[in-house]
Amino acid sequence: MFCFSWLDSYSQRLPLFNNKERIALVKKGGNYIYNMQPDSAKIIIEQVKVILPNHPVVPMMEALNIAWTEMPIYSSSKIFNSHISALDRVIELSENLQDKVNNHPEGVFFEMSARGLKAEYYAKEGSYMKSLSEARKMYSLLKQGFDLVDKYPEFLFPIGLYNYFREKYPERHPIYKPFLWVFKSGDIEKGLLQLDNATKVGVLTKIEANLYISYIYLRYEKNTSVAKKYLISLVDEYPNNTYFKSKLIEYFMLKKNYDKALPLINSLKNNTDDYYKMCNYVFYGTYLEKSQLEMKNAQLYYEKTLELGNQYALKASYFKSLANIGLGRVHALRGIKTLAFEYFEKAIEIDDNDLIIKEAEEGILKLDL
Repeated sequence: MFCFSWLDSYSQRLPLFNNKERIALVKKGGNYIYNMQPDSAKIIIEQVKVILPNHPVVPMMEALNIAWTEMPIYSSSKIFNSHISALDRVIELSENLQDKVNNHPEGVFFEMSARGLKAEYYAKEGSYMKSLSEARKMYSLLKQGFDLVDKYPEFLFPIGLYNYFREKYPERHPIYKPFLWVFKSGDIEKGLLQLDNATKVGVLTKIEANLYISYIYLRYEKNTSVAKKYLISLVDEYPNNTYFKSKLIEYFMLKKNYDKALPLINSLKNNTDDYYKMCNYVFYGTYLEKSQLEMKNAQLYYEKTLELGNQYALKASYFKSLANIGLGRVHALRGIKTLAFEYFEKAIEIDDNDLIIKEAEEGILKLDL
């Protein structure tokens, strides 16, 4: 059990969590990172490095700054190795803090965060053993985090994620179920509450908490109305962040609010990143199909999405599945049932989104083959 008498005596000497000026500087750097201004972020990171030269917050800021130059990031991304190297440095410096002071709150937090990110990447690419290896190491830190969450609000985010995904993830990915008996049960409702609280009281974790909880309500809980408030907050605060914009577009499209989505879709038209070109293509194709009833042009945009998507194995699977289901709808309307069936089947194969699977399965049934 964590020694709270030690914590009370040591807390005043924590180099980051209990220093308002340093926290404010890190937050300023974070604002540049999330607004996709990497050069400005680097200037702040160098300032933090002078103040805290051997603290894990420095490589964590570097890791995030690298990641947000190509978000979403996958193991196939060209900057992935640099990102992982920075996370490994976070782990090294966090372990140093914990070697000096047992259960060091900042050491626990940053090592847990870095290992959590690594576990997430490995899970995305299907490297289950690597993911579980990182998850087990993270879990030993999480157990300490459960005792720290009431005193340090930054722990609300990782603890909330654990409570939610410990229960939800194996529902969507049954392959993990046999390996999870060693992990303490989670609590979906408590996790959502903790994540919401993190968006209000977290400093270092506020933006990530907003992003993850909006994603949860969009993709897992299928409650777009709740997702909206988090997404609008992110887009308003970070107008340069194209990834946040893409999530808000997704919300408007799910609500069939095509007119509100269109300006955001158009804002991605000239983006040089193929990921956001795909976002523009697939959602503009959906706008043409659903709002303007221009099936021929919609088909062209869906096909352009898939042409770009061929370069990615996992990244942009959601956009590719949307393009396939769109082509399925277009061909079903034309009575080309065999081709429509192939596109619906491909949409199910590519992505595990519940709404897409449901629509594709319903589309197949309507074909009455």
